[in-house]
This record gives sequence, structure tokens and C-alpha cells, in this order.
Amino acid sequence: MRYTNIRSAMWGSVIVAALAACNSTSKEAENNNGTDTVFVSFTNRYAMASLPLSFKGCDQQPLQFKATDLGTYHRFLSEDAGLLSYCTFKANGNYIAVITLAEADCLVPVLSTYTKDGKKIDEKEISIGSCGPDCDFTCSEYMIINSDYSIYTSDTITYRQCDSLNEPIRATREHYVLYRTGRLLPTGKIELTKETKLMLKD
Repeated sequence: MRYTNIRSAMWGSVIVAALAACNSTSKEAENNNGTDTVFVSFTNRYAMASLPLSFKGCDQQPLQFKATDLGTYHRFLSEDAGLLSYCTFKANGNYIAVITLAEADCLVPVLSTYTKDGKKIDEKEISIGSCGPDCDFTCSEYMIINSDYSIYTSDTITYRQCDSLNEPIRATREHYVLYRTGRLLPTGKIELTKETKLMLKD
């Protein structure tokens, strides 16, 4: 019995030493090739998409959403980035791009770019985000990243003010689009213009 215990202890020491060696080797390999295994796990939660990529924030989307664990992946996400993974796509430079969705009245796409080892380069909401409840207000949010990595995002709105009885006032009707343009640079930086308002005819 005593021999068995000694033998078990010896094997236990061998196993612990082997595991320590494996862990040391794994960490060394991780440092040598620049791979962050948590970042790899994070990016694996995003479906691969191809450009052009369009997105309508108030409509159901075809890609499968995956919830991201803010506790595990907090260093890759901003505090307001939301918890829905949407997609990644082939970049035009030495970086990784992902789109995460923030939950509001409509889903808000947040574009984030990272170095290959998980350091954030840039992050921007690529939406107008004007949709919300009102007396007589309709909207349609839209975003597209084109094959040349140019970006267009808009919100087409029809709106009428309401009286004290919450009835729409016909003479106050407005129909317009709010939009921004931009591009995704080979460095991973995201350029977006200021919001522009364009009145539309019926």
C-alpha cells in the first residue's frame, strides 16, 4: 500500500513536470508566432462574409449572430459595442476587421480593426442611428462596405410633427436622408465624413 502511494506520488510529479513543460512550450510558441489564443477565439465567433457587404439595421439579417462574452473578450470590445458578433471579412491590409452589433431600436453595426496579435487599431459605429419611437416617424437604416473598401451609411426618414392630441400635422411632413461616406484604409484606420442631410422628393 505504501509502495503504491509512493509510485502514485512519483507519477504525479512526472505528470506535473510534463504539464509544466507543455505549458512553457505553448507560451513560448505563443510568444514566438505572436498568436493570442483568446483573440483567435474571439475572431472565431464571427461569420466570414464577402464584400460588398450590406446591412439593414432594422431588418432581420441572414447571418447567424453569436453572443460574445464581455468578461472574456472585454479587452477587444468597447463598453458600448454590444454583445452580438456579426461578421469578419478579408481585409485590404495586414489587419483583421470585425463587425459587432450594438442593440438599440435597430441593430447598430460597429466596425473594429485589430493587428494580427489582437491590438485594436480603430473602432467606429458605421450607422446614423436616428431610428426610434415617435408620433409619426418612419426610418430605414442602411450600411454598405463596397468591394473597394469604401463605406456608405444612411438613414432615410419620413417625419411629421404631432399636435397635443398626438395627431400628425400634415403641413409639417419632411422626407429626407441622413448619410455619411468613408473608407477603410490599408492601415486598418476607418475614415468617415460628418453627417449630411439631403431633402428628398416623393
